[in-house]
Amino acid sequence: PPNQIRLGDVIRKIEGPFIPLPCLDRNGCIRETGCGLKPVWKDVEKAISKVVDNLTFEELAENRGLKGATYNI
Repeated sequence: PPNQIRLGDVIRKIEGPFIPLPCLDRNGCIRETGCGLKPVWKDVEKAISKVVDNLTFEELAENRGLKGATYNI
């Protein structure tokens, strides 16, 4: 049902991580030490996740005036 499908889950299944950077991967990056941007990218990733993980397809449809529309995934 659309009220149980989160936009973030669908995006991750189709596209993978929101910010596909090596430094945010479990294995890290060779330039990780001394890099000042890693915390910034981590905050960006968290902000994006917060929005899309709290939005269901039902809410998305309601916000766009599509309530009652057919959902095809």
